[in-house]
Amino acid sequence: MINADLKTVNYGHIRDMVTHEIWQKGLSYFHNNNVLSINYKENVLSAIVRGHNKKPYEVNIFQNSDKITTMKCTCSYSSEWGWICKHEVAALLVWIHRREDLYKQNKKSLPSSSVMRDISKNPGYSIFVSWFSSLDQISLSVDLLNDGPSIEITLQDKSSGRTARLTVPPHESPDLLRQLCLSPDINISERASNVTFTDKPIRYELLADFDSGNRLILTPVYRIMSDHNEIILNADQVKSHIISDKWFWYNNSFIRIQGLPDTLMPYFKGEQPLIYEGEEIINFFRYNIISLEQEKRFKPSEQVKKSRILTGSKLSRLRVEDASDWIYLSPYYEVSGINLSLGEILKQKDKNGFVRYKDDWIYFSEDVLTGFTKKGDMTDDGRIKLSRLDYIRLKTEMDKTDIEEPETLNKFYYELNRISEPSPAPEEKDIGMIGKLRSYQMSGYNWLWFLYKNNLNGVLADEMGLGKTHQAMALLGALYKAGSTLPSIIISPTSVIDHWENKLQKYLPWIRINKYYGKNRVITADSSYDILLTTYTVMINDIEKLSMQEWQYVILDEAQKIKNHQTKTFKSVKSLNARHKLALTGTPIENRLSELWSIFDFLLPGYLGSIEGFIKEYDTPITKDGNQDKKELLKKIIHPFKLRRLKETVLKELPPKVEDLRYCTLTPHQVAIYKGFIDAQGSKIIKNLQDETKPVDYIHIFALITKLKRLCDHPNLIIDDQAIPATSGKFELFKEIMEEALDSGKKIAVFSQYLEMLDIIERWLSKKRVSFVSLRGSTRNRSNVIKKFQEDPRYTVFVGSLLAGGIGIDLTAASIVIHYDRWWNAARENQATDRLHRIGQKNSVQVFKLITRGTLEEKINNIINKKAELMNSVVESDDTGIAKSLSREEIIELLSLPVS
Repeated sequence: MINADLKTVNYGHIRDMVTHEIWQKGLSYFHNNNVLSINYKENVLSAIVRGHNKKPYEVNIFQNSDKITTMKCTCSYSSEWGWICKHEVAALLVWIHRREDLYKQNKKSLPSSSVMRDISKNPGYSIFVSWFSSLDQISLSVDLLNDGPSIEITLQDKSSGRTARLTVPPHESPDLLRQLCLSPDINISERASNVTFTDKPIRYELLADFDSGNRLILTPVYRIMSDHNEIILNADQVKSHIISDKWFWYNNSFIRIQGLPDTLMPYFKGEQPLIYEGEEIINFFRYNIISLEQEKRFKPSEQVKKSRILTGSKLSRLRVEDASDWIYLSPYYEVSGINLSLGEILKQKDKNGFVRYKDDWIYFSEDVLTGFTKKGDMTDDGRIKLSRLDYIRLKTEMDKTDIEEPETLNKFYYELNRISEPSPAPEEKDIGMIGKLRSYQMSGYNWLWFLYKNNLNGVLADEMGLGKTHQAMALLGALYKAGSTLPSIIISPTSVIDHWENKLQKYLPWIRINKYYGKNRVITADSSYDILLTTYTVMINDIEKLSMQEWQYVILDEAQKIKNHQTKTFKSVKSLNARHKLALTGTPIENRLSELWSIFDFLLPGYLGSIEGFIKEYDTPITKDGNQDKKELLKKIIHPFKLRRLKETVLKELPPKVEDLRYCTLTPHQVAIYKGFIDAQGSKIIKNLQDETKPVDYIHIFALITKLKRLCDHPNLIIDDQAIPATSGKFELFKEIMEEALDSGKKIAVFSQYLEMLDIIERWLSKKRVSFVSLRGSTRNRSNVIKKFQEDPRYTVFVGSLLAGGIGIDLTAASIVIHYDRWWNAARENQATDRLHRIGQKNSVQVFKLITRGTLEEKINNIINKKAELMNSVVESDDTGIAKSLSREEIIELLSLPVS
């Protein structure tokens, strides 16, 4: 294994057998006294070495007559791979320094101080003495062998004249010659007697300097006195003169080597100068130079003294160049007063991330090296090339960085973020638009025009009732008056397509419309229309045909329809070929933060990264961990492309909206049924939920929740038998509120999510001889239904399903709204309420929400409030993400509410 035995093994033997890393770590263990114990017995060296984790490892080293044969350590590196490990290196280093003492402790290995015993170790001695019957007849003569340092001993039988010559190796010669010279009976030759012994230690130094190739050279040198002159020998010269750990042979003299510190020992074994490059230089400055600097015989050059390992670089400034279609960045990083551009860093760095700058080594982390190159492409001159959109995202994420950008780019950024007003869009009269936009609508129109002129897309997220349709129409009027020849497509829910048609005909009567809906829908390749109106359902069915057309604008109304990125709706709109895109929605997020990602991925693909990255980076930290920093950062990122105003902020003249929670209790009949459901199904579900090893059975859970919600509305929603007389506490409360509302002479809008409940309400209204209109998903001629309610004073009640009547209609004729039951989603309820509380409403709006005490409806109310609070926390005025699925504890609480 090692071509030496325990007596002769030295640093060089070890270094030849291990990597630089293992050598450095073993040396560090040696210096830090990690070898806890060491013993030698019968050619076996044993040691206990403490590892980096403070765990002790057992080392055993075995030798035969002439070399070390086996080394074993209980660490995994040694046992699994069979290589020499750092623990074995440390043990051997301790052995080299303490082996004389350890030999003495082991009596069998203790060399005799007798001259003859010393001579007897020579292999030739045993052959010679076999010739004689008595050692007393032997005489000794001593001479140098070939001018030293080895000596030659001649043994002669006095009676027979027989002789034998024994050669003493150089490392044994000094001590043996000294002993022989003391004996008067030994014949010492003149050459041998002229050998001198100098006990004054050799002066040694370790020189450190950089060569012309920036390599670090560590050169051990020896200084010796000869005839009162100091002679300096380098490693090459010294190599042939070092004869042992103790003695140096030079100019017919044995010079003692004493007191070489452990710190310098690795560098003074007659080896060539150590040459360090790249990572080796870094490791030297990291791990070795600190201990070497404590040794006065370490002589670094001025350049080495000034060299530093610098870390902790920071982005100091960013120089930006605007080339119209592209942005070019030159990032600069600063550490300890040194400034380097990213181009310089990437060009000069080594594989370990270090840059040599004058006398210093500067470390740049992988994040620094790849942070900007991930944002754009690296040019030949070391700049980063990226799009304006990518620059906007990058600038938003940067905090307090000195950015040097041209005035034109700074002006663009300020206008995009509405810090300063963009150039105004064409006025209404110039685009042939009937009527006049309100001031906040004009600001929104200017912003949309700015996006259009700069080839950017955005989401107009004004609160419901503020006229998103009017602002979008102004944009369309402006671009078609300006001569645009490509048609635009507006995609809306089915319930709103008539609304769009009526608004366009009223406010932009000159614009050409193709209502692409119904059985006879036609799309042509000519320029016979400016606007194609269609629905999400038709768009999905005809996506192959619609995706073949290039559109000037794709406008999504009620854009929350694409909130789920896994649906056909989302995938279909993504496949449309559009020059520009616009999303209109009062609720950009209804339930989950990922819904915001879907809308932005339609508008600006890639701006918020992948969905997986978005969930990891923003959704989870914000919605689960409540991370405020992430929330604020997300606000900043989406702000340039999202505009949202609230009615309370921009419509000071809008009458107030008053919410009134009304509570009721279950009837005894309802209580019995409710408890029956809980006992029969709820208790089993709760038991399974309490066992976290079992999966959550969402299908049965929400089936039970639906039954309980329907029961709270009315027993007939559970027991479909009209012959059984039944009522509910909520229906009785509803009738009381309706009686009072009808007496007030105001129009009323009633919403429920269950069609069967609408049937019960309508039957009651018919018995009361109250004229009403009804709107459901299956209703035809929706616009006629709305017109009848809005304009005919005879129809005092609007009865609608929450899904069908909650979007795309005006119910400003009513000033009272009753939410008969609660939806999980606060946004859905607000959408329905804002059918009344919007531009055109002249009366204050009173909102009744009915809740059954002692049931899961109270818990649902808390969930709704929680969602509403979260929804307003990310998008400022702009809504944001809502809690995800209910936890086990929330479901248990939901199904365990006491029934009074």
